[in-house]
This record gives sequence, structure tokens and C-alpha cells, in this order.
Amino acid sequence: MSPVFIDTNIPMYAAGTPHPLREPARRVILAIANGQLDAVTDSEVFQEILYRYLHIGEREKGLSVFDNFTGSWWDAFCRSRMQMYTKRGTLLDAILTLVPAI
Repeated sequence: MSPVFIDTNIPMYAAGTPHPLREPARRVILAIANGQLDAVTDSEVFQEILYRYLHIGEREKGLSVFDNFTGSWWDAFCRSRMQMYTKRGTLLDAILTLVPAI
């Protein structure tokens, strides 16, 4: 079976406030982390996570969601932790440059 694409909604619902989709989203993340679900994502998803939380004034929560979500993707998304944190810094810098009021 082909891997499934994980969009921004999954980590956002998983980390969010109580909602009917919160627990299903958490189960998806757990299945990825446990190797039960073959999944992929892309850098746009991570950018959207950072942008959304910065936009609503919750920078630390956004960084936490980003970091926790990347923990499920080391093999699929990047070769090393250093690469991911370089991408995180680059994305954060780009967002803050484009939207300086955040």
C-alpha cells in the first residue's frame, strides 16, 4: 500500500483543544510513531504549523507542535535531527520576515 499524506490538520487537531477530531488525529500520530502507518508529509505542512501558531500569538506552542510532529518523521522527512532544526529555523525566520507584526 502507498503511504498516506499527512496534512496540517492532523498535528493541529492532535495538539489542539478538545474537538471531535482530536483523539482520531492523536491515533494517527501514534500509528506513525509506532510504524503502523506508512505516511509522508512535506515542508509546507511544517510551515503552516509555525505560521498558524505565530499568527494567533502562540509561538511557543507552535514550536512545540512542530518539534513533537517532527519526532514522528525523522526517517521519512529528513536524515538527521540537525537538518530538521535547520529547516525549523529557516521556516521561522522566513515567516517572521514576511509577517513582521507576529
